This record gives sequence, C-alpha cells and structure tokens, in this order.
Amino acid sequence: MEEEKATVEQVAQSARREFLKKAGTVAATAPAAALLLSASAVPNKAIAAYDDGND
Repeated sequence: MEEEKATVEQVAQSARREFLKKAGTVAATAPAAALLLSASAVPNKAIAAYDDGND
C-alpha cells in the first residue's frame, strides 16, 4: 500500500511539473507576442502627424 501511494505521488508530481513547464512557456510567450503585435500597429493619428502631403 505504501509503495502504491509513493507511485501515485510520483505520477502526480511529474504531471504537475509538466503542466508548470507548459504554463511557464505560455506565460513567457504571450507578453512577447502582444508586444510585437502592438509595435507593428501604427495608429492613424501617428501617421497623420508625419504626413506632410508631399508624396
């Protein structure tokens, strides 16, 4: 019984580690992706401020 309990705990710990590894990757990637998306979008007001009409 004690050996079975130890095995269940080891499986649970292993599953928890895998989940935390995946969650950590997502947590690190999401802000970077949001930053890249927001940096590539230029608001219309910013474009108008630099447009002198001499094209």
